[in-house]
Amino acid sequence: MKQASVREPAVAGRFYPENKTELKRLIDKIYQAEKSKIDLSLADRNIYGAVVPHAGYMFSAYQAIHFFEIIKNSKQKFDTFIIINPNHTGYGTEISLDENDFWKTPFGKVEIDKDFYNVLDFDYAADAHKYEHSGEVMLPLL
Repeated sequence: MKQASVREPAVAGRFYPENKTELKRLIDKIYQAEKSKIDLSLADRNIYGAVVPHAGYMFSAYQAIHFFEIIKNSKQKFDTFIIINPNHTGYGTEISLDENDFWKTPFGKVEIDKDFYNVLDFDYAADAHKYEHSGEVMLPLL
């Protein structure tokens, strides 16, 4: 049996805290600062996707948390989230699916739902995702 592969965090400790307690504290602080500005009426709509900022939390999380709170309060039940992110590093192919089975975060491992991979006509390239921050910074907020 093949051992599950895990993508290690590339930017934990730089773009967001790598310590679970510190990360939770920061996300709570950001939520408290933004909660009165979040338009939760959007949670009543059908949600198909969003463009979410993807940088260090000091630059992006104050805006990104709006989307994550909206989906958290949505009447829709989500089984899978598809995170499409740019390849800032240039490693691997320009468009690819990650080969790993899990992505590690300070909160634990997130399983990659590979059930739909067979309907997507993309290359698989762990290199393209190994050092890329844009998808990684979404996971602790999700």
